[in-house]
Amino acid sequence: MHTNEDDLAFLEAIRQAPYDDAPRLVYADWLEERDDARAEYIRKMYEIIGHIRAGTSYDHLDLAFRELAKQCMWGWRATVSKGFDVVFDACISDLKLWSIKKVRETMGLPLAEAKSFVETAPRLLREHIPLESALTFRSEFAYYQIPKRVDLQLPVGLSILLRERQELTDENVINNLIEEYDRTKQILPLSQLLYCVKKERVHRFLIDLATISANPALIREFLWASLAFTRRENGENQTEITITALQLTQNQEESEALRRETLRHLIWANTDRRFDNAFVGLLQDHTQPLSIRIEALGGLMSNREENQQIRMEPFLLDLILDVHENDWIRHRAFNELTRLPCEHLHATFRGLDAGENLSRSIVSYFEELEGS
Repeated sequence: MHTNEDDLAFLEAIRQAPYDDAPRLVYADWLEERDDARAEYIRKMYEIIGHIRAGTSYDHLDLAFRELAKQCMWGWRATVSKGFDVVFDACISDLKLWSIKKVRETMGLPLAEAKSFVETAPRLLREHIPLESALTFRSEFAYYQIPKRVDLQLPVGLSILLRERQELTDENVINNLIEEYDRTKQILPLSQLLYCVKKERVHRFLIDLATISANPALIREFLWASLAFTRRENGENQTEITITALQLTQNQEESEALRRETLRHLIWANTDRRFDNAFVGLLQDHTQPLSIRIEALGGLMSNREENQQIRMEPFLLDLILDVHENDWIRHRAFNELTRLPCEHLHATFRGLDAGENLSRSIVSYFEELEGS
């Protein structure tokens, strides 16, 4: 099957429009006119896709298509095939143990994770792979093939679906996320979806999602995903989403756990130190829960170059010496300070008026020094 410049041009057209059927079908016509057997691969692929789109069975086409695929080079198939996800959709209770075993075998998961995977179906087994690879993976859940059978047989009561990948426009992503959450009641990881949304739109997109969804759990997921994206994009265009996150963190009417988790996402995105003043404000606000104040102190010290950490010495020392400060805060500040060169402060530490937690830290610190 000799490839020439026309052949390569068709492949490039498919790469440029991976979700469009037209380039593939035109390519199949061109191959067929030249008696190229690869045309049959594309024809059969679209025969199966027709069944997938219609929700009808394609088991009778499975084995023959996979055999046909073996006659074509893998790199060529990887370009020409549409992308598919393999979804563990559901299983009846009688097949639960069998399904857990199959999930362990096919995905290499520990028992507890495989059990959780099956119990929280629908779940994604594989994503964005060629059709024949998706069919092969799906066949791992089939009964052993009966001799001379030409179709595939999944156990009755087990549903393994192939889902055709669609172009993820902003509108499609929003609709898919909301519909999927309504169906499964599970919050979906957004990291992969964010890569499909245009970079300059991502923050507006996530705020749009939060506006559409009335579910607080989804809003939090959108917010945290955007903060993760902020870090990936080196802090570009983050003002609107970080203001929202900071407001949530500072709002004492929100749950402590939610505020702490959002604060951790802000810390993770704080590569340019723009949130430090907010962290200082949370730390110095004695009406805040202790867990929030400790998390804010950790945020002040994280992601710092060594010279930046050294400049924090006076601030940490003031916290340690403040006898009215919470013992746990003083304890955390001491631990942070002893990661820096602080031999000149040893006399100060030995004579410190300290609470129980800080005292233990000081004793442990000097025991380690003497031991070394």
